[in-house]
Amino acid sequence: MIKHGFADQRITKADSQTTYAGCDTRDVYYHGWDVSIETTPPRDKERQYQIERAFLLDKTARTANRLIRQTQGNEKTVYGVRTNKYIRPEEISNQINDKLRNEKNEEVELWQNLLEKARHDMPGASEEKLKAIVYRQI
Repeated sequence: MIKHGFADQRITKADSQTTYAGCDTRDVYYHGWDVSIETTPPRDKERQYQIERAFLLDKTARTANRLIRQTQGNEKTVYGVRTNKYIRPEEISNQINDKLRNEKNEEVELWQNLLEKARHDMPGASEEKLKAIVYRQI
């Protein structure tokens, strides 16, 4: 027994299909269903290629300009390093190492003060235990 007849069915609108450059276009329905087996005259192929190429170049240029406008003058943080331009990976590594080295050098005095305080509070503790206490406090 049929519960849903033709009159009962809702007609749904097809979503537009997005195809990116370099993708397989055999199933792109807005170019025609049988794209892979169609015989297109060479002049039309070239014209279609030029239209798609112009669209992609224009879109690429607009996206690049938008990204440049967004980042112009704005500083961003790249792996903890503040900058507004491209940094080579070697420079990023060097700057991160310098930053960590400076942070450790700043903590040396704090470490020494806490170690002295821990020695004063527990004179009989071993050196390892004192270091563990200081490490936990930092």
